[in-house]
Amino acid sequence: MKAGTLWKKPVGKNKSPGAISDGALMKCSGIEKRAASSCRDTSVCPSACMCTKTTIDCRDRDLTHIPANLPPTTTELRLEQNQITYVPPRAFHNLHLLKRLDLSKNNIGEIGPRAFEGLKSLNSLVLYGNSISNLPSEAFHGLINLQLLLLNANKLQCLRSDTFASLTSLNLLSLYDNQIHSIANGTFDGLTNLTTLHLARNPIICDCNLEWLAHLLAKRAVETSSARCDSPKRVAHRRISTLHHSKFRCKGSEAYVTANAGHCIIDYPCPVGCSCLNTYVDCSDLSRNKLRHFSTDAFGNGNLQAIKLWLDGNHFICYCHTADFVHQLRRNESRLLNSAICHEPIQLRGRTIASLKKDELFCTETTENICAEEDGNYCPTGCVCHETVVRCSNKNLKKFPTGIPAETTELFLDSNDIVHIPPELNKLKHLVKLDLSHNRIVTIDNEAFANLTKLSTLIISYNKLQCLEEEAALGSNSLYCDCRITWFSRWIKSRFIEAGIARCELPLNLRNQLLLSANELQFKCVEKVPKNVLVKCDGCVDDPCRNGGTCQRMSGKTFSCKCAARYHGKYCENKIDACYGEPCLNNATCKILQDGRFKCHCAKGFEGDRCEKNIDDCVNNKCQNGATCIDLINSYECKCRSTYIGRFCEEKVEFCSSKMNPCSNGGVCVQQAFSYRCNCLPGFTGTNCTINIDDCENNLCKNDAVCVDGVESYKCECVDGYTGQFCELSPISNDHYLNTSPCHAHSCEHGACHALGSDVFCKCAEGYTGKRCEQLRAAGYVEDEAFIALEPFTASPNGNLTFTLITTASTGVIVYYGDDAHLSVELYDGRLKISFCAGNFPASHMYSYVTVHDGRPHRIEIYIRGVMLTLKIDNYESQSVINSGPKEAFILARKNFLYIGGIPTALAVKAVAAFHLKQPQSFKGCISDFYVNDVMVDFEKAEQKERILNGCSRSVNLCSGVQCYSGEIFCAKEKFRHHYVDGGCRSVEQIKNGRCYGWCGSDSKQCCTVVKSKRRRLKMHCGDGSTTSRIVRIVRKCQCTAEAACHAAATSSQASFNLESAASATNVHRVLGDPSNIVLKI
Repeated sequence: MKAGTLWKKPVGKNKSPGAISDGALMKCSGIEKRAASSCRDTSVCPSACMCTKTTIDCRDRDLTHIPANLPPTTTELRLEQNQITYVPPRAFHNLHLLKRLDLSKNNIGEIGPRAFEGLKSLNSLVLYGNSISNLPSEAFHGLINLQLLLLNANKLQCLRSDTFASLTSLNLLSLYDNQIHSIANGTFDGLTNLTTLHLARNPIICDCNLEWLAHLLAKRAVETSSARCDSPKRVAHRRISTLHHSKFRCKGSEAYVTANAGHCIIDYPCPVGCSCLNTYVDCSDLSRNKLRHFSTDAFGNGNLQAIKLWLDGNHFICYCHTADFVHQLRRNESRLLNSAICHEPIQLRGRTIASLKKDELFCTETTENICAEEDGNYCPTGCVCHETVVRCSNKNLKKFPTGIPAETTELFLDSNDIVHIPPELNKLKHLVKLDLSHNRIVTIDNEAFANLTKLSTLIISYNKLQCLEEEAALGSNSLYCDCRITWFSRWIKSRFIEAGIARCELPLNLRNQLLLSANELQFKCVEKVPKNVLVKCDGCVDDPCRNGGTCQRMSGKTFSCKCAARYHGKYCENKIDACYGEPCLNNATCKILQDGRFKCHCAKGFEGDRCEKNIDDCVNNKCQNGATCIDLINSYECKCRSTYIGRFCEEKVEFCSSKMNPCSNGGVCVQQAFSYRCNCLPGFTGTNCTINIDDCENNLCKNDAVCVDGVESYKCECVDGYTGQFCELSPISNDHYLNTSPCHAHSCEHGACHALGSDVFCKCAEGYTGKRCEQLRAAGYVEDEAFIALEPFTASPNGNLTFTLITTASTGVIVYYGDDAHLSVELYDGRLKISFCAGNFPASHMYSYVTVHDGRPHRIEIYIRGVMLTLKIDNYESQSVINSGPKEAFILARKNFLYIGGIPTALAVKAVAAFHLKQPQSFKGCISDFYVNDVMVDFEKAEQKERILNGCSRSVNLCSGVQCYSGEIFCAKEKFRHHYVDGGCRSVEQIKNGRCYGWCGSDSKQCCTVVKSKRRRLKMHCGDGSTTSRIVRIVRKCQCTAEAACHAAATSSQASFNLESAASATNVHRVLGDPSNIVLKI
């Protein structure tokens, strides 16, 4: 056999025993079962592979493990596209000549220690496309000649600091597309020959523990994949290689999250709604929730050194089950309680929990076992629970009680007034017995008991059942017996689970027939079912929807009306007008005066234009001892002075007692003759230890740094470029670094720079546009009090606002501009609510006919002409409203900001009080391509930005509504005809050209681009009156092609296709090239 010839081990399965006479051919491969010990040392080509003299090709052979006994002469081993899940230690120890090993696209989830030991000649190791989440410290031990290591497209979450310690010859390391959050200092110290590093597509936390990487990349520009920070928010989406090391900072407890990244320990960030400082986590503000009870083990196992709770504004139930909670508060003085008051029973309402005595906390028969046993499982209010049995019989319940323990096996709800069985019942998967008898249940929905697989006893007799869905399996009520009930008769006969009391009511010839014994041949659909019977199961029979609404049947007897434009309501009975948004308060009645205007008729006890004023109930109040009366709705409460408590502040208390401890922040209260004294902990001062001592008073911060006060400490927040404990170190100038790439001089502010020879172009990050990606065209809103403030808006005599929004929220401020005269646009019930006042009181109101909270992009156009406002959404019918009166134009008395997406808190209070806005919450979603009087707004140049996200990918799903052609390969040319514009010059004639769009599959090396074109010389007229010419490329053919051609086409496109239509405001949804790079032009 000649060298290089393909050979394969002969298979003798179908031959006679004499067909193979040479014993030398009878050898065992590594995949086959070894029948004799004499075969163990023989190395041959595995039966499933193809081999040459030094290459073994086992690609795509469904191998589940690495073949054994491979020839020691192997220099290349290809095992990609198999089902291998584990690489054991020393798996290739005898392949001393192996130079290239490919294990890509398997299912490898684990690599054993020293898995590649013995491969001293290996220079290329390919492991991409697996499921590796963790690498042991010595995974690559002994690979002293390895030059290329591809670990991209795995599930790595961390890197141990000594993982790459022995890879001194490594040139290229790819960690692209993993889940790495941080990398410890020293991880790359052994990679002295590293020239290329890929870190992109990782959720990297750019905090103080990663500052070393910024220093490394400043010295060695090895990171070439344009990796970006994922968090903290202050540096999110910034390129790591261009981010100054001073930006890698830690605030509060942030340093603890990644401090042990080198040991593969990533801590949790500070919980939402809490504040964190070092090892102190404050989630203690539980006020204004719906807490009713504290379990006995609410304080854990006692490891916590201090507990502080704020519980005011909750409705606690103070029965016997509260006693343990009160006892724990008194037993440990470090656990403070603030203003937690009882709501039930009525005799204890208004009392603070800390003031209760044990003999006041008792239970009746209906309040026992609020928390079942010691496991904290909630027992529904009014029910009695014992182990897994819940008894709620005869409790006058109108609906299923909430909080039924998931482990319930027996549930008794008989003798109540329940009318509907909720789908939440299916969560009780351990239920064995269910009693629903003697209720008012009318219908049983499909799959009402679908998940109750252990249910053996079901009692539902003596209800008001009128309808059984086709798949419901329950009986014992009067029924209409035609062919549609045949299945039910068969079912109860086959299982003998019906007691024999379910009877037919109609038709008349079957009245009083028992389903259990009736002849199913009598169940026929001959006569038309009476309407009074059909209506029992189908709510749409009577056509309840009005004004052209369409009735849609839902489960059981329920239905919904899909209303025509201009109407709303359960039955589409209401017209969308100025009263749609329920502008009148406190149960007042709204009456229409004219289009856009209304009048409120107040309920008793209220007054004002919107019935917003409550009658003062503090007249003739009973508050005592200098207490302050606080007016409520039809009631009042007394705010007591510091030494009094009680409903009317009638009871005097002593300082430093269990009822009165004024000292805060751990201060110890000391009783004095006529007052008290607080002994404060270090770092605090003041009468009640409420003042944090200002440690910044004599700080050492340099170079305009900001001093941040702590507890007995402070920290210097440096300005850009400065570092050090006191910001005493000056920044290093970029002039110290060599300009080695065209991209160095051509900085893409918010994008990736791509160089092709001497030409460069910017690929902008989502939300940015412009030649250098310097313009922010899209803003995401996810936080409260987020907004953008723009310069004042001119709308006299005419003005317009045009923008695109994407949201799934039903409420939120979108646009606000005004003082007494105003324009407000907000979401209400998913529709746009507009309040417009040109100075002619009262304001005119309008609600959009269509909803816009479907998660898809909607183009909003608002035009103001004098005192008329017109709204247009997408291609729907325009709506207009006129604010008639003496003023003829919309002009503000003061130059105020135009607010986008929200407004500052102080202004929100005023706007709501003046009824300019219904709700002050910030918008949640995306606002993009905002035009003011036909000029596009660059959000980067806004007057003020608060809590917004640059771009929209983290606030909405940009793929929603984008057609991707059902996953098929698609590449086409879109034709257009426009003038060509370049450098202030414009072509004399419009030119016919095209652009490529489509999707070329999930392979990132393909994109839809130009493959055939021609050049054309154009005559140009310039702004200075001169004439010139340009050569442009005319697109002739588009198709999917390689990545290099994509970059070339992008560069050429940027240089050649600067057309007037680039900013046209049409709804265009395209997926260009790589589907991960969605371009949404609106």
